[in-house]
Amino acid sequence: GAASVGVFAIVAAWLCWRTGGLEAAISLHIVNNVLIFLFGSVGMVDANATSGTPVDLLASTAAMVVYALLADRWARRLGIARTLAVAPI
Repeated sequence: GAASVGVFAIVAAWLCWRTGGLEAAISLHIVNNVLIFLFGSVGMVDANATSGTPVDLLASTAAMVVYALLADRWARRLGIARTLAVAPI
Protein backbone atom coordinates (compact mmCIF):
# COMPACT_ATOMS: atom_id res chain seq x y z
CA GLY A 1 0.00 0.00 0.00
CA ALA A 2 2.69 2.50 0.95
CA ALA A 3 4.76 1.66 -2.13
CA SER A 4 1.77 2.37 -4.37
CA VAL A 5 1.23 5.73 -2.67
CA GLY A 6 4.94 6.49 -3.08
CA VAL A 7 4.85 5.73 -6.80
CA PHE A 8 1.72 7.84 -7.13
CA ALA A 9 3.48 10.75 -5.39
CA ILE A 10 6.51 10.51 -7.68
CA VAL A 11 4.38 10.41 -10.83
CA ALA A 12 2.19 13.29 -9.62
CA ALA A 13 5.26 15.38 -8.76
CA TRP A 14 6.75 14.72 -12.19
CA LEU A 15 3.48 15.72 -13.85
CA CYS A 16 3.44 18.97 -11.87
CA TRP A 17 7.01 19.73 -12.90
CA ARG A 18 6.44 18.74 -16.52
CA THR A 19 3.26 20.74 -17.05
CA GLY A 20 3.97 23.61 -14.66
CA GLY A 21 0.71 23.14 -12.78
CA LEU A 22 -1.39 20.85 -10.64
CA GLU A 23 -4.03 20.05 -13.26
CA ALA A 24 -2.42 16.91 -14.72
CA ALA A 25 -1.72 15.46 -11.26
CA ILE A 26 -5.26 16.22 -10.14
CA SER A 27 -6.68 14.51 -13.22
CA LEU A 28 -4.43 11.49 -12.54
CA HIS A 29 -5.93 11.31 -9.05
CA ILE A 30 -9.46 11.55 -10.47
CA VAL A 31 -8.83 8.83 -13.06
CA ASN A 32 -7.26 6.61 -10.40
CA ASN A 33 -10.24 7.01 -8.05
CA VAL A 34 -12.82 6.48 -10.80
CA LEU A 35 -11.08 3.29 -11.97
CA ILE A 36 -10.91 1.93 -8.43
CA PHE A 37 -14.60 2.73 -7.96
CA LEU A 38 -15.57 1.08 -11.27
CA PHE A 39 -13.44 -2.03 -10.70
CA GLY A 40 -14.66 -2.23 -7.10
CA SER A 41 -18.31 -1.99 -8.17
CA VAL A 42 -17.97 -5.15 -10.27
CA GLY A 43 -15.88 -7.01 -7.69
CA MET A 44 -12.56 -6.92 -9.53
CA VAL A 45 -10.74 -5.08 -6.71
CA ASP A 46 -11.29 -4.34 -3.03
CA ALA A 47 -11.76 -0.57 -2.93
CA ASN A 48 -11.06 -0.54 0.83
CA ALA A 49 -7.83 -2.55 0.72
CA THR A 50 -4.85 -1.07 2.55
CA SER A 51 -2.29 -3.56 1.24
CA GLY A 52 -1.69 -5.42 -1.97
CA THR A 53 0.53 -7.83 -3.82
CA PRO A 54 3.56 -7.05 -5.99
CA VAL A 55 1.35 -7.72 -9.02
CA ASP A 56 -1.06 -5.02 -7.81
CA LEU A 57 1.84 -2.60 -7.44
CA LEU A 58 3.14 -3.43 -10.90
CA ALA A 59 -0.28 -2.94 -12.51
CA SER A 60 -0.84 0.32 -10.66
CA THR A 61 2.61 1.61 -11.58
CA ALA A 62 2.14 0.66 -15.23
CA ALA A 63 -1.20 2.48 -15.40
CA MET A 64 0.26 5.63 -13.83
CA VAL A 65 3.29 5.62 -16.13
CA VAL A 66 1.08 5.20 -19.21
CA TYR A 67 -1.08 8.10 -18.02
CA ALA A 68 2.01 10.26 -17.40
CA LEU A 69 3.39 9.49 -20.86
CA LEU A 70 0.07 10.35 -22.48
CA ALA A 71 -0.11 13.60 -20.49
CA ASP A 72 3.46 14.44 -21.52
CA ARG A 73 2.64 13.79 -25.16
CA TRP A 74 -0.44 15.98 -24.92
CA ALA A 75 1.54 18.75 -23.21
CA ARG A 76 4.13 18.65 -26.01
CA ARG A 77 1.41 18.92 -28.65
CA LEU A 78 -0.07 21.93 -26.86
CA GLY A 79 3.36 23.52 -26.50
CA ILE A 80 3.30 23.59 -22.71
CA ALA A 81 6.77 24.51 -21.47
CA ARG A 82 8.36 22.98 -18.39
CA THR A 83 9.38 26.37 -17.04
CA LEU A 84 8.16 29.90 -17.51
CA ALA A 85 10.32 32.38 -19.34
CA VAL A 86 11.55 35.26 -17.24
CA ALA A 87 9.69 38.44 -18.10
CA PRO A 88 11.85 41.47 -18.83
CA ILE A 89 11.75 44.12 -16.12
